[in-house]
Amino acid sequence: RSSIRKKACLCMLSMIRKAPENIEVESIAPRVVSMIADQDFGVALCAITLMIGLVSLDASPAYKEAVPNTIRLLYKLVSKNSSGSDFAGYYYFNTISPWLQIKCLRLLQYFPAPTGDTKKRLDESLVRILKQETNRVKKGSMSSSQKKNKTNADHGILFECMNLIIYYEQQNTSESKSSPYRVHLDAMTKLLGRFISW
Repeated sequence: RSSIRKKACLCMLSMIRKAPENIEVESIAPRVVSMIADQDFGVALCAITLMIGLVSLDASPAYKEAVPNTIRLLYKLVSKNSSGSDFAGYYYFNTISPWLQIKCLRLLQYFPAPTGDTKKRLDESLVRILKQETNRVKKGSMSSSQKKNKTNADHGILFECMNLIIYYEQQNTSESKSSPYRVHLDAMTKLLGRFISW
């Protein structure tokens, strides 16, 4: 069943790219949004990929529930408690499904910054990503073959995280220097400084 849903998502994405006028967004949006919360990360990845395809064509209000679902998924992926049987088979050099994390961060860049509890959960996720990468840079203890693969995956997550923070900062209309994402932006700048001097 999971494999059928994955194939259906990718088939729908192909149809959207070739003939977007034939797609009724309102009818498929709720199903795609619910699939983002699927326990199978492969299904969730295909659903988010499809959602990115949909929202890049038209920012329909029908997609708004994708934001809390995506943030919950991202939080689950980057949480310290992300170990156990639920994640077996999804690790790539000790990082849980880096491609799914990257897609989550990319999808969020099509929507306004969240508020309330959803924002708190996203903030925690962004802080965890930045801290994990800072710690990894400080340690720098891996064999060259491992290091290359892990570094590529982790950097992909980090740079997409940076893109999201910059996007939210640009969306901020307040002239105040203490915007909600300024702290993340400052931490990100310090981390980039480490890369430059590495």
